[in-house]
Amino acid sequence: MKNYVFAAVAAAGLMIATPAIAGDVASGEKVFRKCKACHYVDQEKNKTGPHL
Repeated sequence: MKNYVFAAVAAAGLMIATPAIAGDVASGEKVFRKCKACHYVDQEKNKTGPHL
């Protein structure tokens, strides 16, 4: 019984503690500049790195 109570409390805590975070598009584009030498985002085939 204690395991069920703990699991329920832990699940509720995770739902409360995990807010939806909006992405920052401009920041993401800036970070991806380093990655685009090897990767594409919208194509199945990449330059040298794996498909993202």
